[in-house]
Amino acid sequence: MSTDIRFNREVSLWECLHDGDLQSLTSDLLTRSVTILIDVPYIRKFHQLPSETRFRLVLNGVREVQAFQFAPWPGEFTIPEGLSWEESEKLRSDNYKKGRLESIDWHILAPKLEGTEQYEISNATVTESIAGSVILQLDLLDDARDCPEIRIVAERLNIFIDPEREIPLEEFLTLGEAHWNDFAKRQTSNEP
Repeated sequence: MSTDIRFNREVSLWECLHDGDLQSLTSDLLTRSVTILIDVPYIRKFHQLPSETRFRLVLNGVREVQAFQFAPWPGEFTIPEGLSWEESEKLRSDNYKKGRLESIDWHILAPKLEGTEQYEISNATVTESIAGSVILQLDLLDDARDCPEIRIVAERLNIFIDPEREIPLEEFLTLGEAHWNDFAKRQTSNEP
């Protein structure tokens, strides 16, 4: 099934979810929902939230779940001696762009995501369409450098900070923004 949706807003969730531990992802075909439980310790500590606080993202009216695996370009890649860090990063980025995403079976990946802390989130976005649906994209990473990417198309996304306390997307975004603004100030002033 391919979704032809016109988008009107893409929102980065990097400030809220980067390096967060994916504790579980459960998919319920009968209720057409996907629930994602994430622990983001630096947000929790910065806002002095209880240690058991987790973010729960609930997607309802799920129409698509897609899983991809990054396949690096198989050609030779070396970084010449003596390059600056910036030049080395540019070469790495250019080499990465030669790779591609390849689809993988959702039914193979999904069980790995249920009740596990093996993956952390490297990037996340939510895209809202003019028609009212959302696309959540999570780029994941584990210690073995397994980097699956998942995309979920749903009618709606609800975010919970406690088991029952729902928060709007804008409030969720401010939690991460406040942490990173404080982090930047401390870096500028060299505070510990």
